[in-house]
Amino acid sequence: MRSVIVAIAMILIAPVAASASVVINYHPTSITPAPQDVVTASITFDASQPFSLDVMSKSPTISFGNLIDLAFSIVSPGGSRSFHLSDFTASGFFGFPLWHIHLSFLDDTLQGTINFVDSIASDDFSLVVNSGGIADGTFGSDFTAICPRLGRCNFSGEWDAVPEPPTLWILVAGLLGVSALRHYEMGHRCAPSPTPVRA
Repeated sequence: MRSVIVAIAMILIAPVAASASVVINYHPTSITPAPQDVVTASITFDASQPFSLDVMSKSPTISFGNLIDLAFSIVSPGGSRSFHLSDFTASGFFGFPLWHIHLSFLDDTLQGTINFVDSIASDDFSLVVNSGGIADGTFGSDFTAICPRLGRCNFSGEWDAVPEPPTLWILVAGLLGVSALRHYEMGHRCAPSPTPVRA
């Protein structure tokens, strides 16, 4: 019975522990000079503890720490582009891709900047990160059909707030498990002994 109670407690805690990985999304409110374009961006990171990340394509060692994934895309009638964390590789012989990620997570707020130029120096984007607040960004491309005129778009929007940390729920699940175990053990102690059968 004790193993059953422990298993139930683990089932309660497991999805909560997994939720330490959170996703925040960017919601643009204006894009110029191409309001018909659609910009999306998201950042997935481990929010279990505060962190500071400062890494670039020319760093001696590239490690993304608590950053699990990031995605950026722009879709327009003239074409589309999309980028993921897997595109953030070390600079090649000609110095590209060229990028810099600077993020910090403190007091349930993710802030910083992301700047990226692709491996053929054709497309680039930049994002200001400010979870729960307003932030700007840009996209540029040699393929000017995506962003007419000068091949560059400017956009503004708002990031999702970081979800509340799950620490309280882990504590509640633990207390429930301990309480159930104590009730089970007390019931066993207080149970009457079986009456012997006389021949």
